[in-house]
Amino acid sequence: MRTFKELSLDKLSYVRLIEIALKLPFLRRILLNIATKKMRRYYFDTNVDNRPIAVQEEKFYLARNLLSAIRRISQSNNGLSPNVTKVLAKIVLGRMFIRDFPQREAFKQEYKRYPPDFMVISPSKSCNLRCKGCYANSDITTKSKLNFDVVDRIITEKNDLWGSFFTVITGGEPFMWKDNGKGLLELGEKHQEDTFFLVYTNGTLINEKVAQKLGEIGNITPAISVEGYKKETDMRRGEGTYDKILAAFKHLASYGVPYGVSVTITKNNIDLLQKEDFYEYYFEKISARYMWMFQYMPIGREYTIDLMITPEQRLALFEMERKMSREKGYFIVDFWNSGIASDGCVSAGRECGHIHIDWNGNIMPCVFFPYYSENIVDIYNRGGNLNDALQNPFFDSIRKWQDEYSYNCSRNKIGNLLAPCPMRDHHKTATEIINKTNANPQNADARDALHDEGYHRRLVEYGENFRGLSGKIWETEYRNT
Repeated sequence: MRTFKELSLDKLSYVRLIEIALKLPFLRRILLNIATKKMRRYYFDTNVDNRPIAVQEEKFYLARNLLSAIRRISQSNNGLSPNVTKVLAKIVLGRMFIRDFPQREAFKQEYKRYPPDFMVISPSKSCNLRCKGCYANSDITTKSKLNFDVVDRIITEKNDLWGSFFTVITGGEPFMWKDNGKGLLELGEKHQEDTFFLVYTNGTLINEKVAQKLGEIGNITPAISVEGYKKETDMRRGEGTYDKILAAFKHLASYGVPYGVSVTITKNNIDLLQKEDFYEYYFEKISARYMWMFQYMPIGREYTIDLMITPEQRLALFEMERKMSREKGYFIVDFWNSGIASDGCVSAGRECGHIHIDWNGNIMPCVFFPYYSENIVDIYNRGGNLNDALQNPFFDSIRKWQDEYSYNCSRNKIGNLLAPCPMRDHHKTATEIINKTNANPQNADARDALHDEGYHRRLVEYGENFRGLSGKIWETEYRNT
């Protein structure tokens, strides 16, 4: 069981202490130093899963940098809004240290494993932009969406059945989602006491009024999409987009709302991401507190393998991300390159993982694995609940592969965690699972990809080449430590 039980504080009264510490520099330093020391003991001395020491190092640096991000947030120039401070204390830090949730134990009693830690929901497919290569194939004309009550129920059940407090909202453009006059802001307000939301957004709809409301609610942090600087962002997302993003950063900062950036990495911007000044610009000048990296995955609108970075570029990016993480303390998570810290793929409802529910209610392993066998609306209509979303041959097969590859195997049998993804790094395996379980494609693009022989051949070759290059690093620098 991979939890922070070793870090647990005794009583929920400590949440109040955390809240005070976030406001007082000297107390904040003491608290974060204590937390860092406890994390170090947990990962290196306890090491409950008997993982290689270098693997534990990656986990430690990621956890340390999360605390560093919270420190940076709390000491920002404009300070935090009062409600953001309360949310960080109660929901984020409080739940990180106090993990004794009866829901998790009840789930394990019934299903013999722990539930996922979080959820990704795309409540709407609509978007005010039309970006090249969009994984969701979104634009202003697409109207598919989930009802507010369905999304509200999903989050309520996630809390009640899984003991989960973290929810990712993506799209489409989340700030466009509306149902009967209610949308993202109302959802955040409804779950102000029990859920912290990370929202992937293009940022163009975050005006002063929206930023002010986010500060008042306190439990939503926007991750704004950039492709690099102005030139690269406008090239992919449309002229004038970057100026609106810069305005959004200023509005959020002025109302004490923490924010980060999300970067889609393609062959067109990879050179920028190999330079330290890119990271320094966003973390130091723009005051982003975290950075999510998504290497372009050939799904969605006009999918093409030609936009993917090469295996050599991916390894060079891994080295740069590792350097920025260790030397600068920046909280950077790469959906693929951070596979070591997550013990591999986290899709399909794995323990410490997640699932993705889209605008039609289709339940998928993740946003980059666009196939499904269940639909949450159908489950609700037949009297089921969120737990039923996890119990199907499609997800079972993926979790079985995850367990055998890395997650629940002995130390000397752990697979190459630099290549954790079934869709990208083990495409033949992913295709076999899709066909064996008769999983449905999310859309026409996913259906076409399933029958595109050239696509399969090139992705299989990509995975083989990358595993060959990265395998040497995995064996010498990680597994044998």
